[in-house]
Amino acid sequence: MVTHGQARDVLNALQVKKPDGFSTHDFIEEYCAQNEREYIIWLLRKSGSGRAFQTVHSQIGRYLADHENDLGSIYRRTMRGDSENVHGTIDQPMWWEWKEREE
Repeated sequence: MVTHGQARDVLNALQVKKPDGFSTHDFIEEYCAQNEREYIIWLLRKSGSGRAFQTVHSQIGRYLADHENDLGSIYRRTMRGDSENVHGTIDQPMWWEWKEREE
């Protein structure tokens, strides 16, 4: 499962890499890059289902949505839009935009 610390690290990296906003797929890719071991273990735990990637990625997306207002309130959902997933298939994950930081 994604921790708040991991999510903050991913969001910080995405703010630099994706200043115009990001998709749930972008978040998942960055999470995997930063937390490869945990991600693989998570997939292995779901491997008997035949839908390990879909299950884990849905859980990551749900985490992002559920914690939209308590991870520094720096992002908000905007819409669903086309994005390529890890299998090269286009689907419609949630897209997010950055909020202006209060000074």
